[in-house]
Amino acid sequence: MLDAAEQKLVDDVARHGWQVMRVSPATGEAQEPSFAYTIGLQETFGWPELLCYGLDADVMTVLLNNATDELRERSELPSAGLVLHEIAEGFDCKLSPVASRHNVEHLGFAIWFARYRGENPAKVECLQLLWPDRHGRFPDQSDCSPEVRELQPLLSS
Repeated sequence: MLDAAEQKLVDDVARHGWQVMRVSPATGEAQEPSFAYTIGLQETFGWPELLCYGLDADVMTVLLNNATDELRERSELPSAGLVLHEIAEGFDCKLSPVASRHNVEHLGFAIWFARYRGENPAKVECLQLLWPDRHGRFPDQSDCSPEVRELQPLLSS
């Protein structure tokens, strides 16, 4: 028997192809940046899930949905290093690898969804959507502003 949140996830993926899960630190926890990630891209398109850090939850939801739309329109498989041009007005975003060791702490519902579908949760893959500083530099570049780097912990290692 599924609880209400699990049923909504299953229904959203069936209806829309994916859902965005938003995660914020609980009151009293260390103030890590908030993040959001998709659930269902692997099931629907055979793509890795996408994860974004460090912005307002509503903004991250829009970016992840727009990234999915751009990838579908371009008929392009998401891959590390791919630059997306149409997801945010005025700046590009870039996909970066996520080491599988981060999956358990970051992709809880995506792992649950894989189990629910009878798949191996270790096969859940993810790419991080990076957004740039005001000069167009991404957190994986040494000259990116420290403030932007702090908001986007790189999950590639």
